[in-house]
Amino acid sequence: MSSNCNCSWVRATNEPTNQEKGDGFLAIVVFALILSIIYIITMIVLYIRSRKFHQITKFPKRPNWMIKLDSTFSAMKMNRFTIYTKSYEKRYCEKSREEQRKKMIEIMRTLLQTYLQVSIAIPDSTCIVSIPKRNFKCGAVPGVFKPKHEGPPDSYYEYQMIGDDAIQVTWFVVAGVRYVAGVCIYLETPYESRIRYRDDIILDLLYKPDYWSTVSLKEETMQVLIRKKNNELTLFTNNRYGEPSCFRFDSDKRKIVKCQALSLDNYKRIKSTVHTQHLTIQVCQHQNKLALTAINNGTRMHATWNRKYRQIEYSRCASCAEVYDTQLPTYQSLLPHNSYCYNYFNDFFYQNMCY
Repeated sequence: MSSNCNCSWVRATNEPTNQEKGDGFLAIVVFALILSIIYIITMIVLYIRSRKFHQITKFPKRPNWMIKLDSTFSAMKMNRFTIYTKSYEKRYCEKSREEQRKKMIEIMRTLLQTYLQVSIAIPDSTCIVSIPKRNFKCGAVPGVFKPKHEGPPDSYYEYQMIGDDAIQVTWFVVAGVRYVAGVCIYLETPYESRIRYRDDIILDLLYKPDYWSTVSLKEETMQVLIRKKNNELTLFTNNRYGEPSCFRFDSDKRKIVKCQALSLDNYKRIKSTVHTQHLTIQVCQHQNKLALTAINNGTRMHATWNRKYRQIEYSRCASCAEVYDTQLPTYQSLLPHNSYCYNYFNDFFYQNMCY
C-alpha cells in the first residue's frame, strides 16, 4: 500500500506545474522580444551608417572586397552609363532550394530607369554601376569621371564615400563650388541587402545642378539649308561647345526630327531674307522666357518674325544686351532634351520657312 502511494507521488512531482509552464512561456516571449529589439537596433544602425557621408578625399577609394578580389572585371559601356561585371557564387534558399532574389540588381534597374527615363537591362553579374552626370563621361577605372568639355585650369576632383563603402560620389570643384561629376555604386554580390544602399541619396546627387563649362566657348549658330534631292528643309546647329547637330523638318507632322547630316554638297541655301545662321535662342532674364536674339547694329536684340511682311523685326532688351558669364545652358545646348525649347523652335521654323 505504501509503495503504491510513493510511486503516485513521484509521477505527480515529475509533471510540470502551471507555474512552471507559465515561466517557460514567459522565457520564450522574453527571448523573442530580445531578438526583436536586437534586430531593430541593428537595422537602425545600418540605416544610419548607410546615410553617412564620409571624409572627402583627393583620390577615389575602393571597397575592401574589390581590393581582395582575384578575378578581373569586365567593363560594358551602356548608353549614358557604364557597368562592370564579375563572376559570383549563387545563393539558394535552405528550404525551397530556389535561388535567392537578386534584390540589388532589381533596385539598380529601377533606379537607372527612373533617372534616365528609359527601359534598362543590366546583367545579374553586375558588380559596379558608374553613372556620369551630364557633361561628364566615365573614365578608365570605376569612380573616375572626365568632363566632356574643357574645365578651368584651377578645377579639380574630390571623392566621397557614402555608407558602408557602397556608394562613392565624385565632385568636380570649380571656383570653390562642388558639382557632381558622377556616382559609382559597388555591389559585392547581387544579393546585397538594400539597407546598405539609399536610392534616394543616389537620385538626389544625380539630380543636382549640372556643370556647364564656360571655357573656350564658341558662338552658337543655326543654319537652314535645303536638301537638293527632295527639297527637304534641314536645320544645322552648333552649340556653345562646337558640337554639330542636324535636324530635318517634317512638314506633315509640323515638327523637326534629328537626322544624320550629309556632306554640304548635298544641300543648297534657301532663298530667304532670313539669315538663320545669326539667330540664337536663349532665356530672357527680364521676361523669364525663351526669346530669339540676334546681333543688330552691334547690340544683341530680340528678333521677332513678322508673318505679314515676312521679315524679322528687332527690339532692344536691356537684359539680353548685357553680357552674362553664366553656366546655364541656352537653347542650342538643350535642343534634343528640352520639350519646351523643342516646341518653341517648331513653331518658329514652321512660320519662318513654310510658305
